Amino acid sequence: MSNVEKIDLELGGFAVSFRPQLGANMVRLLHKESGLEILRTPPDDATYRTKPEIWGMPVLMPPNRIRDGRFVYQQREYQLPVNEPMPRHTCLHGIILHKAWEFNQLSSNCVEMHISYPGTAANEGWMHTFEANLQYKFSSDQVEQQLVFTNTSDLTMPLMVGFHSAFNFPDKAEFYLDADNVNRTLDDLRKIVDGKSETVPDWQRFRSLQHGERVLGHFAMKRNDKTNAELLIRYPQQPWQMRYQLPEPWREWVIWNNLGTENFICVEPQSCRIDAMNIGLPLQEAGVIELLPGAAQAFKSSIVIEKI
Repeated sequence: MSNVEKIDLELGGFAVSFRPQLGANMVRLLHKESGLEILRTPPDDATYRTKPEIWGMPVLMPPNRIRDGRFVYQQREYQLPVNEPMPRHTCLHGIILHKAWEFNQLSSNCVEMHISYPGTAANEGWMHTFEANLQYKFSSDQVEQQLVFTNTSDLTMPLMVGFHSAFNFPDKAEFYLDADNVNRTLDDLRKIVDGKSETVPDWQRFRSLQHGERVLGHFAMKRNDKTNAELLIRYPQQPWQMRYQLPEPWREWVIWNNLGTENFICVEPQSCRIDAMNIGLPLQEAGVIELLPGAAQAFKSSIVIEKI
């Protein structure tokens, strides 16, 4: 199935909506037994097209911001589109957020979306061709997600990946996050890392947010000898909770809820730090994956709905 803008399906124990023509985004995830809407779902098509990154689970490559859209890798200069005006002047959310993906339903409980990126032919400053395949498998109470990037170019590709995962967060909900309590602070003007940090209260305890309470931060994941770093959300007057589970190579979180008045929270996994190519760290420490020609890298995650 190609050239399909919106697809609504019932898969496993979920009612699901996808937007393959705008970034391979799963924009709705309703758990039928509990009646819980897990993701932030756009109210209409026009609202979604305006800012697709703040709904559902869009794919970002590279994630977050790159200052001036520019970096140098292996003596090659990359100049990506600058889509945030001054004073920020960054490449925001990468080069595939608005791209069309091909959609296929593989079975009664499995779908996949696929994109072939044309490299320099896209005229976006990214010189690598690559393939990306995003697969979802559904059971009664679980969604398994796997995203695979394959470098089809003749050059080693610096791979940086994220999801702008937006979750419903109703009043009096609580969340727990496996995150370090050292926040890599962002410059107030440009919203990119400023090389400073601050210590914040422990994320590894359940907490609620008051109406109008804003959260914004960039934190390392903590696993505490577990396979997965997790986000847990508990819902008011519900015996259910949601677990969002992420194994390596996911390693960073970005947290954002805009003004704190819209009953959502974006808890965004990234494989790398914000502006990873420009922060002066060794690439491995910054989370950049150097993907050789012909090589592939998988990123897995799962969402589990369970009774408390």
